[in-house]
Amino acid sequence: MFYPKDLFEVLEFDKVINLALPFCKGEPGRSLLQKVEFEVDHLQVQYSLKETAEYKLSIESGESFPSQIYDDISGFLKYLKITDYFLELEQIAAIKQVLELMRTLDNFSRSEKSARSYPILSKKIKEATYEAQYLIRINQVLDDQGNVKNNASEQLVKIRKSIAGKKTELERAFDSLVGTYRNKGYLTESLESYRNGRRVLSVPAEHKRQIPGIIHDESDTGKTVFIEPEPLILLNNDLFELEHEEIREIVKIIKALCNDLSSGHDSFHDYLNIISYMDFVGAKANLALAYHGEMPEILDHPHFEVLKGFHPLLYIKNKNAGKITVPFDLNLDNENRMMLISGPNAGGKSILMKATGLLQVMVQCGFLVPVFQESKFGIFNKIFADIGDKQSLEEDLSTYSSHLKSMKFFTDHVDEETLVLIDEFGTGTDPEVGGAIAESVLAYINKKRTWGVITTHYSILKLYAHNNKGVMNGSMLFDSNGLKPTYIFKAGSPGSSFAFELARNNGLPKAIIHHAEQKLGSKKYKVDKLLNDLQGNKNQLDKQLHELQSREKKLDRLISNYENQMNEFEIKRKKLRQEAKEIQLNAINHQADLLDNRIKELSKENNLEKIRELAIQKKEERERLIAQVETLNIETQRHDKKLLFKAEIEVGDFVRLKTSGTTGNVIEVIKENAKVSMGGLTVLVPVKQLQVEREPQDLRRVKGVYTDIVTSSSNAKDKIDIRGLRMDEAMTQIQDFFDLALIAGKINVEILHGKGNGTLKKVVRQKLKEYNVPMKISHPAPEAGGDGITLVQIE
Repeated sequence: MFYPKDLFEVLEFDKVINLALPFCKGEPGRSLLQKVEFEVDHLQVQYSLKETAEYKLSIESGESFPSQIYDDISGFLKYLKITDYFLELEQIAAIKQVLELMRTLDNFSRSEKSARSYPILSKKIKEATYEAQYLIRINQVLDDQGNVKNNASEQLVKIRKSIAGKKTELERAFDSLVGTYRNKGYLTESLESYRNGRRVLSVPAEHKRQIPGIIHDESDTGKTVFIEPEPLILLNNDLFELEHEEIREIVKIIKALCNDLSSGHDSFHDYLNIISYMDFVGAKANLALAYHGEMPEILDHPHFEVLKGFHPLLYIKNKNAGKITVPFDLNLDNENRMMLISGPNAGGKSILMKATGLLQVMVQCGFLVPVFQESKFGIFNKIFADIGDKQSLEEDLSTYSSHLKSMKFFTDHVDEETLVLIDEFGTGTDPEVGGAIAESVLAYINKKRTWGVITTHYSILKLYAHNNKGVMNGSMLFDSNGLKPTYIFKAGSPGSSFAFELARNNGLPKAIIHHAEQKLGSKKYKVDKLLNDLQGNKNQLDKQLHELQSREKKLDRLISNYENQMNEFEIKRKKLRQEAKEIQLNAINHQADLLDNRIKELSKENNLEKIRELAIQKKEERERLIAQVETLNIETQRHDKKLLFKAEIEVGDFVRLKTSGTTGNVIEVIKENAKVSMGGLTVLVPVKQLQVEREPQDLRRVKGVYTDIVTSSSNAKDKIDIRGLRMDEAMTQIQDFFDLALIAGKINVEILHGKGNGTLKKVVRQKLKEYNVPMKISHPAPEAGGDGITLVQIE
């Protein structure tokens, strides 16, 4: 929905169209450009912009898509369906022109480079399957100038030879008569001419009866007559008959050609549609080069984030005049959906507001826009504007009444997918009343979560923007020393109108300015200053809040790292104690022989009491060490589980790939997959294939290349043949094969190794044992390969 109905003209989008029209090569392309559609589907907007970006890239690379002037053949193609219909030679030449252009486009699109560099447009062209036989057939009949060839038929060859002979005979006879009558003084200085398609003599009126023949014409003055000499009448009649016979033969040839072309009727329409569409896209691309248009990111919801943007028409105008255009940054998001721009007159407020609307319309119509590529545009279903003086004598509307009419429409129809553009909000009536009504309207559309850019001079609106969420103040900066606009936009603070300063600069008497200042008092000045001070404080607080939030996040990370390190330290400490106890326990076991010797010595001494005490002592010591080892082992496992138990994989986790045991760090989580840095490589792995591990303290993080395991897994196969390979080669290939199979979720795989001496079979078994995965290994029946094939079923 648009408001007003002539919104495109109000935003000057029609001027953008007019600038693009000269780049079109044919009327069908111009028609598409003039009827360009405003899209609300973000995927279609993306598609249109990508098409234009591809065409622009082809121009910049010096290998532009083929284009040439072409005619609209749609008006007479329908006649091809009529049997024995005779199309004019100009019409057939126009069809030939379209076929030739389609052929060059088809050839261009089918090159490997085009398919790689311009995939969307190349695919678009190939949608209309080009058929070469029609152009071949036309070329059999017409030459490059669009005339019927001499050899178009055998009969035509004979006729044209006869015509050539007759013309030669006529030429000789005529030259003979010219010589005779010239010697007698019966001819004028021009001697000869043509009338009614016949060769005639130019004879003074007084000598016309001296030359027998037919008078075809006379001059305006009547002093000269044009006579066909009697001896030439029969020759001219013969030539006339031959020329009519030639025409009849040409009609016959063209009818046969049209009959042959009739089967291509639908294809010709398709070709014209493709050519005119490419013409349309090419015009947009060529225009984009004039203002450095780029393709921004397109979102599927309302959003407006422009970086280094320009008003395209202003940019072209200043460029032609050798002037510099000041870019602007403007960000509208869910927190600040509307921007209230204030500042002095002629400071650029209205240009910025109109640029916002124009850029949005251009994007949703598939035009590249003069912004940085990092800019982001959302999709709006409605764009409403109240710009300029809409007073109307016919409707008896004053300027303010027209504004109120617009506000009524806005309040009735705005929603969260609407972009509103309002210039000089609230003006046209008493400032206090107009300001109050404007504030109420602003509050209403803000409550509707509407998006917009609004210009104003009213302090009450600036105050509303300061105190309410959803609306943000912005200003056009002004050089207060030089008293001239800078055209620089600054978001976050309101601007002053600098009315008194501008009045002084324009020579208004000091007494008048002083009187006005006294009448106004300092109230308004204080309000503007207060707003600026408050906005400055708010901006400072926002900055401090952002810094505190950043510090809080950093502190949280430090605490988390500290806790992880403490857990790691505790685990290591307990493991060290556990290892020490195990060493002691092993030492006791190793001392069993020494104890037996000691018992034998005591036995010889018959000292049974000492033997009993020594045995009890060693038993108790051994049992005590075993209990300590078990306790430490349980505590270590509990710390491990506590450390490793997580609801989901997160960025920064140290993980192990279940299939191969390779470890690494998670650097990004993308839905069901995770990017993991593993030993110099960055790999994309399904989350379900990862297990959280404790990170070693000396893990080195290095930059590496990116490998997409998910994509690679699509290449996983069910079978592999390793016959004839060396053991090391076989081991490598089996590992790569089985890794991909596990990642791809293969259940049954087959390894063909042959029987031979059984070495490769052992290699396969050995390699499969390295995988900590439940699997069933078997061999097929003897007739199916037997021991020469190993079947693996992953359970």
